[in-house]
Amino acid sequence: MSLEETVQELVTKKEIEDLITWRFARAIDWINVDAAKSCFHDDARFAYDAVDMNAQDFCTAFAKSAGNLKMRSHFIGCAAVAIHGETRASGETYAIYAATYADKDTQKLKDYIVGCRYLSELEKRDSVWRFSRIQILFDWSIGQDSPEKTASGNTYSRNLDVNNPLYRELDKHVRASG
Repeated sequence: MSLEETVQELVTKKEIEDLITWRFARAIDWINVDAAKSCFHDDARFAYDAVDMNAQDFCTAFAKSAGNLKMRSHFIGCAAVAIHGETRASGETYAIYAATYADKDTQKLKDYIVGCRYLSELEKRDSVWRFSRIQILFDWSIGQDSPEKTASGNTYSRNLDVNNPLYRELDKHVRASG
């Protein structure tokens, strides 16, 4: 492989890893529907358990249902990417997703943490890498009542979304929707 081919492969892997490890996860965590949708091709699929739906529709549905979630947070671990030619790739990414929600019956806050992996298929169309399919496999989970303060007495950040004054675009011109 030539130096130019090696550099191009590294650039491609970095673009895909950024899409997987922070663009999508951050969009979901901050409930940024437009940013989440920009990670998927229009005909992309999103699957977990018995659900298999259009990814654009998933992003809209998640944003609507996320109103019950007081906090969302991804910790992204290993992200393996395999490139298949110039326009196709696949990935397997390990993640821990945490959320705090109000119990429907008691309104008491609960913490939920799940270990999962994202199996992804990606395509480059019109010079932009996006997901063509994501399937989530759930490996483990735990749940607990959410304490009012951290163990050291600090206050939790709750209800973060794109309307929060702390939200900001990151690298908008470089890593925007294309």
